[in-house]
Order: sequence, then structure tokens, then C-alpha cells
Amino acid sequence: MQSQGNIRVVEMLRYLYQHTDENHTATVTDITAYLKERGIQAVRQTVYADLNALITAGFDIVIVKSTQNQYFMGNRLFEYPELKMLADAVASSKIISAKGLASLSSRVIPGNEKVYYIIDSIHSAILEHRQIEFQYYEYTQTKEKILKHDGYRYLLNPYALEWKNDHYYLIGYSHKHNRVAHFRVDRLAGVEVLSTEFAQLENFDVAAYTNTMIDMFASEGTLDVELQCDNELMRVIIDHYGEMDGFLNLEEALPADLYEQVKDYLYPVTNAETGQEAFCGIRIGDTSFGEKTGLILEDPVLTIMSNSPHTDTAIQLIRYIFEQ
Repeated sequence: MQSQGNIRVVEMLRYLYQHTDENHTATVTDITAYLKERGIQAVRQTVYADLNALITAGFDIVIVKSTQNQYFMGNRLFEYPELKMLADAVASSKIISAKGLASLSSRVIPGNEKVYYIIDSIHSAILEHRQIEFQYYEYTQTKEKILKHDGYRYLLNPYALEWKNDHYYLIGYSHKHNRVAHFRVDRLAGVEVLSTEFAQLENFDVAAYTNTMIDMFASEGTLDVELQCDNELMRVIIDHYGEMDGFLNLEEALPADLYEQVKDYLYPVTNAETGQEAFCGIRIGDTSFGEKTGLILEDPVLTIMSNSPHTDTAIQLIRYIFEQ
């Protein structure tokens, strides 16, 4: 009997969590019918007693008083905006264990409750293709929080919410900038979802947009730069830029005969956006290249930038190294 009672209470909680909220209430009759579908027999008095016991135990079960009382689950372990933040954070993580979920939630979910509602309203606006208006904060050199442009209200066609570098970003077409722009969600203020609708930008790719930036810093143009680092940092660099499609996939770029020759030396990187593995580097530490050239190399890895205009030359170099 005790076992049956435990199962009944667990199933009641499951029903309240999955099927009720402030807009979807349930009566004792509804709960009893659900239990019956699960093969659990319960009379109304038992359900009333179980509900009162759960409320006494601290579960936030709200009672709407009427001729036939209505019940719904109030505060949950995670509200919808919190769940979305956790889901996006988990999706952007390469590896996460169940043990790490608690620390992740404390890091991801902000202490400012207003952010929850901002995320919720923006998500609704994205789904309904409705424009939004908001103000935007910035910080002075003395760390004073002020509104940009004297409280100017930005008008935006919201396209997506994206989790990057431990922050949420709102991405959309900014009517102030006349282009796609992004804003940190925790710096938004006075967010208002408008009744005016917008047409989604055709073929807009969120991943392609964010991958053009480093740490979500936008610029007016692009520059070719040469990055110099210690050999011991090479794998870190490859992992970071390989995730952003910054390097060629050598499995696809190398001629078939050369690929067969070097395939055991390829260095894999997992793309953070797609989860797919690509071979972005070649370990050349075991070749005679260093010995014959007099270069001192410690576990070096060779890569080819995806936007390099000298791909053919780089492939010739790889062939030269492995034919020594």
C-alpha cells in the first residue's frame, strides 16, 4: 500500500509539472482521471490529502478557489527562460557531465530576475515575427551604468537569441544601423514587444553571422593578420579557430595521394556549432623537416587558413615535408 501511495504522489507531481501552469489549471477530477490512465486507483479524498501534503512539504502548488477548486504548479525548479538558457549553454559546450550541470546553472542563470522575462518576451517576438523596441546600457570609465545615446530606443526585427562566451546575444535587423546587429541581453532595458510584424531576412544564417566575429566584437571591415604564438599554444589556437571554421578541413583539401600519405598525422577539431569533426592540422614533429632545415620545433602542427589565397603553395609545402 505504501508503495502504491508513493507512486501515486510521484505521478501527481509529474502531471502538475507537465500539464499545468497559470493558464492551464487542473481539477481533482482531472488528476484522478490521469491517475486512472496510469493504472493507479485514487478517490477524491485521497487526492485532496495528497495535494495538501505536497503543499505542506513546500511544493508551490497554487489553488484557485471556486466551486470546483483549480490547481496548477507555480514556481518550478527551472522556468522556461531558465531552461532555454541552460539548453543553449549545454548546446554550446563541447562536453558537459551531469555533475557539472549544477555549476553550469549557477553560472548561466543570472541573478537579475528581469533577464528571465526579457528572454521570454524576445523569444515570443521571434516566434511571432514581431518587432521590438529597447534601450541599451553601456559603462563609463568609472564603471557607471548609463543608457547609450541619451536613452535612444532601438527598433529591431529580432532573428535569434544566441549564447556566446557566457553571454546571451540578441541578433536582428537594426533600423538604426540599417544592417544586422547584435546586443547583449543583460544590457537591454525597457524591452517592448510591438504589434508590428516583420518579414524574416531570407537565407539568414546565425552561425555564419557569429563566426565572422571574434568574441562577438563587430567591425566595419576585415583585415588579414598574421598570428604569432609559442609552439605550445598551437593546439589551443587550432581548437579555437577550427571550431569557427577558421582552418581548412585537410581531409577534403588535400589531393587523394597526399592524404593517404599523411592521414595518420592529421589533427582533429570538433566544430562547436555543428558538432562535426574536421581534420584541421597535421602533426609534423615526427618528420625530418626540423632536422634538415635546422628549425627547432616542439610538437608542431601545420594548418591552412580557410581564407588563404595561397592554398596550393601550402599543399606543396606539406608534400615537400612528407617526402623528405
